[in-house]
Amino acid sequence: MVAPSSAAPPQVKVQVTASGMDVDAVVATEVNLIGMTADEARDRVDKLLDEAFLAGAESVRIIHGHGKGILRKAIADLLKGHPQVERFS
Repeated sequence: MVAPSSAAPPQVKVQVTASGMDVDAVVATEVNLIGMTADEARDRVDKLLDEAFLAGAESVRIIHGHGKGILRKAIADLLKGHPQVERFS
């Protein structure tokens, strides 16, 4: 198992206006899925995509590693049908 990097993932700073209040929020644009199960990874990527979409981020980075390709396939299947995904590679 590979230990997660101690460096903070790239983030986007956004300003959100809700209920008349201005709130500064920081939204991650990268997720490292190495070591997660396929179900955990799908949930985390779905959450990342929602947060990035609401923040207006144009792209995100998903790190799944090599291994047996289980995470790569699970995430590709998720991204293929996701309404907020224009393309991925």
